[in-house]
This record gives sequence, C-alpha cells and structure tokens, in this order.
Amino acid sequence: PGVARSSLRSDDKACADTANAEAAITACTQLYENRGLGRNNRAIALGNRGAAYKVMGRYDDAIADFTRAIELDPGNSQYYCQRGDARLRINANNEAVDDYTAAIRQSPRLLWRYHGRGQAYLALGNGEAALADLNQAVRIKPEAFSLRVLRGRANNLVKNYEAAIVDLNDALSNPKS
Repeated sequence: PGVARSSLRSDDKACADTANAEAAITACTQLYENRGLGRNNRAIALGNRGAAYKVMGRYDDAIADFTRAIELDPGNSQYYCQRGDARLRINANNEAVDDYTAAIRQSPRLLWRYHGRGQAYLALGNGEAALADLNQAVRIKPEAFSLRVLRGRANNLVKNYEAAIVDLNDALSNPKS
C-alpha cells in the first residue's frame, strides 16, 4: 500500500518490509498506535501490517487490519484487493467477490481487481462471471501466464474446450510472464 510517514523514521521503512514480516508487524503496530500520524498514514500502517500477516498465513489478522484500513481510507482500492486476497485464502469467496467489486468500482482499469475477482468466481464455480473478468484481465496483460491458465480453467468450466486449449497452450508457450 505504501510507506506511512512519521517522526519514527526507522519504523517507516520497517513497516513496508514484508520480507521481514515479524519486524514489519512490530513497526506497523507502533506507527498505527501513533495518534499524531493521521488517518491515511495510519491506514497505510494497517495495510502494510495486514500484508505482513498475509505473508505469514495469518489471514484473519490480515482481514481485520484491511477492514480497519478501509474504515480509515475507504477510497483506497488496494485495501479491498488485499482483503479480497486474504478472503480467497480462507475460502470466503463471496466476500472476496464483494471486495474486488468494490475495488473495480474505484479503479476499473487495474489488472489485480479482475484477476482476483476472476479467481473468486472460479472458486465459486461461476465460470461465466470468471470468464468475463479474466477476459478483461487478459486484455490488460495478454502475455500473463497465470491469467491464461485461469482463463483456460474458466473456459473449461463453461465447456468452451477449444478456447481452453488455446489459453493453456498460450500459457505453456510463454511460461515466464
């Protein structure tokens, strides 16, 4: 989500470092608890802490932080996507669809939103909705391996087997993207 800015400079950078998730959680907690930081920066601290929790597999903690970040900064679509990602991990797929839908309303041209919602629809067995979102995602990034695989799965789900084969062959011919 970004780097929160405070007078505690060492915490600013550590909070954004999800590679060291434990340190990020500690730093982000200190930043979030700094009431002088302001709503947006406190939301960034929660968003970064949520991302660190997500890296650690602590999805319920991540969801709680993203929810609080949304309360502080409801206009930041990244928090909805992050929460959607965490909800996908715990199979709360309907809620994930809701989060990605909110993110799409705010930022309709960003790939992550369609990719995530397409995955959620696939998990729900809704091939038609998954295909619509994954078609949009592939329009944004046609060379993406994971999008071709997911769209191939969606095509398979709706029994569009020829298109599924094309997508999966395209993915296999370009696996590094």
